Amino acid sequence: TTIIPMIRGRIKPRAEERGILTVEHGRILGALEFLWAQQGCPYVQYDTKAVACYCTVPLRELAELLGRRSFGGRDLLELYDYVFDLKTRPYYLELESMEGYVPPGLKGLGFSLVGDVTVLDGEPLGVGRARTVLKVVFSDTYSRQLLSRRVVSRPLELLKTRMEMTFLARLYLEPILLSREEGREHGVELKHLIDVLNLPS
Repeated sequence: TTIIPMIRGRIKPRAEERGILTVEHGRILGALEFLWAQQGCPYVQYDTKAVACYCTVPLRELAELLGRRSFGGRDLLELYDYVFDLKTRPYYLELESMEGYVPPGLKGLGFSLVGDVTVLDGEPLGVGRARTVLKVVFSDTYSRQLLSRRVVSRPLELLKTRMEMTFLARLYLEPILLSREEGREHGVELKHLIDVLNLPS
């Protein structure tokens, strides 16, 4: 197994810190992937060989997928902010340890999960209410992962999990359990779980 060092929240190792994505961002990313798949996995391939997967996201539908019961203006604005964070909070992969897997001379890769977010305010749904739709275009880096099926889709019930510990533990354990034969158990030491989830000691 090759371990690739990753820096969260920076587009380059010494660049400005732009914040780290949270579990709430993870839930929203899972919902965006679900909507993308539900809409037929649309994508565009450009002459430059760049790839862009995209989906349209009715804000209220996104809220429902996440199990949110409040649809007030402030709640919907908060959702928009979370989606926009996926564009502005980057990652950096140090690729020097990946010799043979990346083009010669490529030492690192800085990227975000989302390339563009467009807000479309549409027709009214009632007195004082408007329909807001987001058009989300995934970044080239993430789009390639989606199209090659290297991104693991999350069950819908996981998207509604609000407790951070439950979300992280399930995210770690679920792929392990799914890879085992039916009926086989899996044990994990608490100390190991604390280490792999980067929890405070």
